[in-house]
Amino acid sequence: SDDSREVEKFKRKYEVDIPIVLDTNGAISDLCGIYSTPQAVILNANSEIYFKGNYNKARFCTRKETKFAELAVEYLLKSEPLPLFLVYEVSLPYGCSLPSDDKQAFLN
Repeated sequence: SDDSREVEKFKRKYEVDIPIVLDTNGAISDLCGIYSTPQAVILNANSEIYFKGNYNKARFCTRKETKFAELAVEYLLKSEPLPLFLVYEVSLPYGCSLPSDDKQAFLN
């Protein structure tokens, strides 16, 4: 959402106590190389991309073994490198293009 009130409502509802940054102009997603949604980007303590890819193998997160973003967080918290299966499985994103990418394609 680009509405900060909606973000605060989401944080209260799901008891999320982390900073959420609104990327309304697509600058952050562009810097991270994100060009479709839904995707996750997880940064390490040095603000380097640790994981970038799909949340899950399908649109619905119903199987623990394909919750890629969640698995990546678990490995990061253990200070372990991503296993190769995670790197391989998330190499091709799925989903819809981001509005900032649509504008950029239109301008080119």
